[in-house]
Amino acid sequence: MLEHKDRIRKALELANKTSGQLQKELGISPAAMTYLLDGTTKAFNAANNSRAARFLDVDAYWLATGEGQPRPLTPWPFPMILPSQYAQLDADFRRQLENNVVGEWMRVQQKTSNGN
Repeated sequence: MLEHKDRIRKALELANKTSGQLQKELGISPAAMTYLLDGTTKAFNAANNSRAARFLDVDAYWLATGEGQPRPLTPWPFPMILPSQYAQLDADFRRQLENNVVGEWMRVQQKTSNGN
C-alpha cells in the first residue's frame, strides 16, 4: 500500500496539477506542503484531506487510507458528486436517486425508439 505522501503525489499526477496549485487550494504554507510531500507532517487533517481529494478528483477515502482505488475503474457518471460523497447518502435516498435516473433513461430510450 502506498504511503500518504505517495498517494498525494499520485493524485497530483492523475489530476495533472502541481504541488503549488494544491498548496494554494489548501491555503497552506510552502513549508507545510514540503512536509506533506516528504511524509513528515502529522497535521494533515480530515478537512484538508477532503478538500485535496475534491481538488485532485480522487476518492477521499483512498487518499486518507490507501484502501480502494484513487478513481473508479469505470467512469463515474456524476462529475459534480464524488463517489465517496454518494456513498455517504442514506440508502433509501440513493435508491430514490437511482430510480429517478433509470426512469429518465427509460424515457429517453422510448423517445429514441419512437423517432422523436
